[in-house]
Amino acid sequence: MTKSENLETKTPALSWETDVRLITHPLMLANFAKLFAITAFIMGALLSFMLLVTDDAEAIVPMLEMVGLIIAGLAVLCFLICVAVFHNRIRMRFRLDEKSAEVEMTDTRAIKANKLAIVLGVLSGRPGLAGAGLIAQSNTQQKAVWSAIVRAHYHPSWRVITLSNGWRTVVTLYCTPENYDVVAAAVRRALAARPASVQRKLRDKKNPLPKLLLHTALVIVACVPLFGLPDLDESAILPALLTLCFALATLWLVPVMAWAVFLGLGWLAVLEVFAQNETRTSMFDGTSYRAYEVMSGDDYALLVAAALGSAYLIWLCVGLLRGRIRSALAGDMAEMAGE
Repeated sequence: MTKSENLETKTPALSWETDVRLITHPLMLANFAKLFAITAFIMGALLSFMLLVTDDAEAIVPMLEMVGLIIAGLAVLCFLICVAVFHNRIRMRFRLDEKSAEVEMTDTRAIKANKLAIVLGVLSGRPGLAGAGLIAQSNTQQKAVWSAIVRAHYHPSWRVITLSNGWRTVVTLYCTPENYDVVAAAVRRALAARPASVQRKLRDKKNPLPKLLLHTALVIVACVPLFGLPDLDESAILPALLTLCFALATLWLVPVMAWAVFLGLGWLAVLEVFAQNETRTSMFDGTSYRAYEVMSGDDYALLVAAALGSAYLIWLCVGLLRGRIRSALAGDMAEMAGE
């Protein structure tokens, strides 16, 4: 650990490296448990929703049991990788100065594993694997300016300090037995040294989670009619499901995924136009007609609901792309960079 500034005059510049335990550190275990719980919830919720809209509700319970088994298998696999590949240790570098706190993963094994996942995902045509590798690669370095930190939590027994933006932890500082007190004092000094206007702004800052959850519920409601558009067969479930998934990803991850939402809505619109203009023959008198000519009131109501839902999705995605609405991850990243 190096110390280049006087602790009495300003926040000192500190840097250190340490091996962080993976499966035997209480905070790491809690993070793993949270990760698997969230993954299980998202998988179960999306698959249950798909089974409901396809009138296959009786398959929900067996499906949830399968999801549980898959998550349990992933947990065991993660445990084995942590032991066999990383030997329960991962090397990380930490830096503090008067402007920000930064964490960087320097373990070459983890960096190579992330790159391997990306390459294998691309070569095998498995976007999930490649995406996981890209996400992990993007998280190898995290930085947060002090003006974006709402609170710090100190865990002296674990020698850990977590920095939060108000609704989630954005930076975790794993200290050594020798430097924990010095790092804790530096963090306190950095937070206390912020201008009064910044501290007042942080106190008045609203938690974005309620609004994110509200938009999530509205996205789901808006997408429900897309799964039941009149005169479309089961093949239309794919673009509807993609629209739902990418709309949620746009809200919670990055706005650029909004273009996939536009594509999904356009895909559904084209399918519906072709379906309604398809010529059919009456089985009674042999006359020809188009599907839209015999649409019922319920069909028209469903189309109106789908149009209103699509309008909301477009409004939301345009707002996210233009920055009027902030997605969860991208918004946090911009705040942590001081933007």
